[in-house]
Amino acid sequence: MTAPAMVLLPQDALEALRAELAALRELVQTVLRQQSGVPVLAMSREEACESLRIGKSSLNDLIQSGELPTAEVCGRRLISVDDVRELLRRKTAEPVRPLRTGRPKREATGTTATPTRDEVARRRAARAGRAV
Repeated sequence: MTAPAMVLLPQDALEALRAELAALRELVQTVLRQQSGVPVLAMSREEACESLRIGKSSLNDLIQSGELPTAEVCGRRLISVDDVRELLRRKTAEPVRPLRTGRPKREATGTTATPTRDEVARRRAARAGRAV
């Protein structure tokens, strides 16, 4: 039996594979923790992002502002599950700002926002210099 041929990968592909492997290890560890019945007390930044359904920069903003405390344990920055729950309680208790969609409404000037067909025809005729 012959040994498998060694394949050389570009550095960026190798780094991507390492990142995927690390993510898979983390996923396996998370699943094993959940199945073990041991309560989860803290989570990593990545797990907090996933739990809150937010990006890393949004999580970092919460941490920097002091809204979400962290603790360093054995060189790892961890976030308490209770702190995440408390953050959600506080955020859901805050009044919700109405969403702004589209352009701001124009002030009423006595005319309708959308002209009728007749008005459009009159305006076009006036621009062309003929009467309707």
